[in-house]
Amino acid sequence: STAQALGVDVDKLGQQFAQNANFLVRFGDDGQKVFEEMAVAAKALGTEMSTLVKITEKFKTFDEAGRAVGRFNAILGGPFLNSIDMLNASYEDPIAGIQMLREGFEQAGMSAEDLSGANSEAFASSLNISATEFKELMGESNEDLEIRRKTQEEMAEAARRAQPVMDQLSMAFKTLLADAKPIIDIMVVMMEQVGK
Repeated sequence: STAQALGVDVDKLGQQFAQNANFLVRFGDDGQKVFEEMAVAAKALGTEMSTLVKITEKFKTFDEAGRAVGRFNAILGGPFLNSIDMLNASYEDPIAGIQMLREGFEQAGMSAEDLSGANSEAFASSLNISATEFKELMGESNEDLEIRRKTQEEMAEAARRAQPVMDQLSMAFKTLLADAKPIIDIMVVMMEQVGK
């Protein structure tokens, strides 16, 4: 239902789930919810889920979070991110971590379109992603992203709610066909006779 709502191929989304299984395990029972949120965010940002996972993984230990946040803040020119918040987000709510990165970038008055190539590379390197992935991540304002994300989430939720109904309808239709098979067989024989 999430794939249908996002307009993504079901097999592709399934492969992304399998590829990121080790990452999703850390969220326990919330793993499926985190996966769906990340799929929605990736679609809204116009990037791949693997990019969001790479970024989140950059903050999974205190040392890594400290280094990454230190580099990111140094490039931004101020204390816009907190390493403890980013560490916690990597284990509790990765989308909140992505939002914090984007907010820090916006608070510093930065815009992805206005960055020089060297600045893009420096930011991307601090997060262990490519410059293209960084521009996808920071491309839109948080307000635009939030509107798109909400729309995608609403579509995914509607598809989730509709899925059991569609399953019931499909089953009812199959049952109707199975129950009507004797009548259909008779009609086929009659039509063949009329045709002759």
